[in-house]
Amino acid sequence: MQLQDFDARSVQPQQPSGMGSHPPGMHEFQVTNTWLAPSENNNHLMLHVEFTTPVGRHVERFIVAGTSEKAIEIANKQIAMICHATNVYKLSYPKDGNGNPIFDQAARELRGARGRFEIGFQKGHEPSAERPNGGYVEVKKYYDVNGNEPGKQGSAPQPQQAQ
Repeated sequence: MQLQDFDARSVQPQQPSGMGSHPPGMHEFQVTNTWLAPSENNNHLMLHVEFTTPVGRHVERFIVAGTSEKAIEIANKQIAMICHATNVYKLSYPKDGNGNPIFDQAARELRGARGRFEIGFQKGHEPSAERPNGGYVEVKKYYDVNGNEPGKQGSAPQPQQAQ
């Protein structure tokens, strides 16, 4: 699987669709970890991005290498949205001496980056009589630290995270 470093400025950002169990609502986040892991069927490498908020933790997974070009394209657009929201545009996938990715160092430039996101229930997983707390949630939109949608009027860049 070929894995290249990532520059969000070369990809059109797209808001996400994912799943998790974080409480719904608008939340400030900090990226607290990033790592690569193979998919269950070993056909893809997935970038995991861990977000920590005042009320919990949420992990998003993105296919960054493997057999599905369309899945990689969608993932890159969603990663680009995170990058634009946090003002961290270049992500690296360091490799060892044999050219294999170092899983726990992937996209480490995002670690410590801050922003906001809106989390809501996935369609069909809203609270109901059978499930009063609802089911799966997903990130609906990412915003910068000031609550502005990246690329929209009023959105201002924030300082680059020190490395």
